[in-house]
Amino acid sequence: MEKRSKKHDAILEASRKLFYRYGLRKVSVEDICKEANCSKMTFYKFFPNKVELAKTMLDRTFNYWLEKFWEVMRSEKPFADKMHLFLEMKASANADTSKDFMEDLYYSEDSVLKEYMSEWIGRSLKETIAMFTYAQEQGWMRKDLKPELMLYIMNRLIDSVRDDKLLNMYDSVQQLGREITKFFLYGVFDEK
Repeated sequence: MEKRSKKHDAILEASRKLFYRYGLRKVSVEDICKEANCSKMTFYKFFPNKVELAKTMLDRTFNYWLEKFWEVMRSEKPFADKMHLFLEMKASANADTSKDFMEDLYYSEDSVLKEYMSEWIGRSLKETIAMFTYAQEQGWMRKDLKPELMLYIMNRLIDSVRDDKLLNMYDSVQQLGREITKFFLYGVFDEK
């Protein structure tokens, strides 16, 4: 059982590394097996195909970051410090994410992956509204703002990451993402 767990984890880590760098479409099962130092037979013991592997890897990643965001939100730190931590965590989560990977996730023609991403986006939206509501209940954010409006504006800003003209103004997707997040949190004012 220990060996199985190590190989399973090695395949997940190899897929994360390769998918983030090259995207889902450009990475083959052979590439993953080579990176994980395992056979295709071992791969197929754990995963029926590359899409199911991607879903498992993304579940693990998304759940990890959701847990970390809630840990910060519920911590005793001042709200401004929490916002800074969120920026750092977001940058860390996307540090090695390529434009190809983002496009493959959000514009996939694979119906299984499309449905999967739709479900995760829905869950992410609910979690974000819950975090905004929690911040309002704690008195950290204005109570007169609808969390849904904040989410709507945030999503419109995130949509701009898909604009090639805007993306070309920055060195990386991550740099643009940080700029958008800072703009959402602080507007045109200096960070406090």
